[in-house]
Parts: sequence; structure tokens; C-alpha cells
Amino acid sequence: MLQQEVGLTKEKDCVDDLFIEVGIDVKKINPNIVRKLRLLNKKTQTFKDEERAVRIAKALFQCYEKDFPDNKFSDQEMRTVLIGTIFTDIGKTGPRNATPEQEEVVANIYAIETVMDPMTASLKSC
Repeated sequence: MLQQEVGLTKEKDCVDDLFIEVGIDVKKINPNIVRKLRLLNKKTQTFKDEERAVRIAKALFQCYEKDFPDNKFSDQEMRTVLIGTIFTDIGKTGPRNATPEQEEVVANIYAIETVMDPMTASLKSC
């Protein structure tokens, strides 16, 4: 039981940390959305991809600020990109009115990392 609680805390911190990193107060976000992001973090690589994308976007902003100061991103543009990046895959938990059980089923579909291409798979003869 304690291990599960620690795991939930770790997931919570990961999601909360990303919100903090982009300047969003997690307490102001709809709890259902936060729950969906935590589910993605728990079940799939999707949230980790979003974390990486936020860091790549920030590096791009810094590059433009340093190398192209006349074309650097505005604060509003940066905020839009970062927030959009966090929420881009929220649909991978199913529709808005899905039950938690349905959300988990949908998230499990996106958790499959190795999918065989039926066009290149060899068939065994009978």
C-alpha cells in the first residue's frame, strides 16, 4: 500500500512540476484534466513526450532570442506553445464524458509501444 502511495505522489509531482515549469497554477486547472494527464503519465509515454516537447520548445525560444532577436517569440506566443504542448494529447484518455474505467481502457491502447505492421509481418504456414 505504501509503495502505491509513493508511486501516486511521484506521478502527481511529475505533472505538477510540468505545470510549474510553464507557469500554470495546477490548482486552477480542472481536476478532471489533471487526472487525465496523470493517467497518461502512469500508463503511456505520452506525458513524457510532452515534457520533452516543452523542453525543446524552450530551447527553440532561447535560440531565437539569442540568434534572431528581431524575430524572437513574444511572451504570449511562448505561453501558447507551452500550454498547447501539455494538453495536445489529452484526447488519448477518451472523450470528455468517459468514465475513469473507459479512460483507462483508451489510455491502455496508447500504452502499446510495439505494434506489428501487418503488411510486413511474415505469416507462418499452417
